[in-house]
Amino acid sequence: MSVIISNRPKSQINILDKRIPRNPKYENIKATIDTGDSLTKFLKRNEELRASRKQQSEEIFKRMKISTLVQLIIQVAEINSLENSKNDECDSNASRSTLQSLIRGVGEMDLYNKCTNRSSTIPSTPKNINNQQIDLAYEECPYLIVDLRDKDEFNTNHIVSAHHYPATMLSRCTNNESKELLIYKNQKGKIIVLYDEDERIAPRAATIMVQRGYNNIFLLSG
Repeated sequence: MSVIISNRPKSQINILDKRIPRNPKYENIKATIDTGDSLTKFLKRNEELRASRKQQSEEIFKRMKISTLVQLIIQVAEINSLENSKNDECDSNASRSTLQSLIRGVGEMDLYNKCTNRSSTIPSTPKNINNQQIDLAYEECPYLIVDLRDKDEFNTNHIVSAHHYPATMLSRCTNNESKELLIYKNQKGKIIVLYDEDERIAPRAATIMVQRGYNNIFLLSG
């Protein structure tokens, strides 16, 4: 039996094509510098989007974009301004709530307080806002904006005319809804809009409220 010996040189493998052996001990360790796009980031983003779509497809509540809510607020404010201008001089001199005034935090209650403070210098019978007037204001407005964050976060900043109702109240007992929520619950032509800072607590709160019989719940997103 003869052995054939070849003198052909072996093809050299490019060092860049060599596979680096992996150590299971360091699989979860990431690079210190993580800038720029990479395949790993792309796959991770796709996985997060896929999970988000799957989660949203299983939601039992509706969503509302911020732009839609802003348009609704402005339309209602303009209608109220036109109606109030026909009542008395105070309301006729009140400026309409526009997008800029909403951003600056000037709402209907601010205009009302300014007007009442100005008229307080004139001797007249004092007028106090009682619970019936507040209930009437809620009943006339087609939407209720509910801030689900903690009190400190709500006091720092919030949407104008938002009603504060911390999400933790939902986990205390089944009949712990606020008076404002009960006024708007399942009322024809009225909606309840929930929001938080980053949708960490609002989706769960919306799910709980729908499970408790609310059919006009919307989650503010976008």
